[in-house]
Amino acid sequence: MGVRGGVGKKLRGLTRGVLHNSRRDPFAGAVVAVTGAGSGIGRQVALELSRRGAKLALADIDSTAADETRRLCSGPGEVEVSRLDVRDRSAVEAFAAATVARFGRADMLVTAAGVLHVGSVESTPADQFATVMDINFWGVVHSVSAFLPHLRSAAPSRIVVLSSALGLAGVADHAPYAASKFAVRGFAESLRLELLPARVSVTAVYPGGVHTSIARSALHAPDVDLPDMIDRFEHHVARTTAPAAAQAILTGAERRRPRVLIGADAVFADVAARTAGPQYHRLIRLASVLAD
Repeated sequence: MGVRGGVGKKLRGLTRGVLHNSRRDPFAGAVVAVTGAGSGIGRQVALELSRRGAKLALADIDSTAADETRRLCSGPGEVEVSRLDVRDRSAVEAFAAATVARFGRADMLVTAAGVLHVGSVESTPADQFATVMDINFWGVVHSVSAFLPHLRSAAPSRIVVLSSALGLAGVADHAPYAASKFAVRGFAESLRLELLPARVSVTAVYPGGVHTSIARSALHAPDVDLPDMIDRFEHHVARTTAPAAAQAILTGAERRRPRVLIGADAVFADVAARTAGPQYHRLIRLASVLAD
């Protein structure tokens, strides 16, 4: 019985392995639109999707950077690139229409376009505040609104929106950015509930510090020491690599998780905000001191 039991166990394990290996990658052959694909997390998500066989419609306000992402894509799927300012609703609608015209459908949308802002409320010009909201929040709304009819038609389909750890807990000198990312969080959570009957999953992503060029392209108030801010971000804040972030995002999207936290800092921000209530800033300050 021991021998037969051992053989049976091995056969069951082999069968499970064959079934697992033969399971189709949900992104192979899928049509995926990615905004903010010219750099950072957006680029890494696009590269990983390409490797897994997706057909890609990539968009970025920097067309040269988007073309470089296309050059780096190594998969068999077609890759189309568009210059896109997500603040322009008509342009986003045209991008969605062109994507469906080219590929016949849209199976997934990833909204990775965004801009960081550093500076106090008092010192931040009103036009900078508006720009941050226009890109980070309205860019998500425009993108989702434009693609949603197509995603409904392709259901089961997926939407991935990028918020931030600062969409879970605010910190000083980042009010415009945090406000935009809190807004994305509320939008994503409401959207997810609306789309449950439509079989369109919504995954909200909350990255902590990720090694990208986001600090170097950040908007900032006039009194901010930009070189110091960049140095602090790149050497003290950014602890997660962009490829690792992309892997976590696609794993969450594949499993249709409502929320993906990226990095220990994002997990800490979430726990602090939920457990310490309005005093969570004390825990975050303490963690920052210990990290330094």
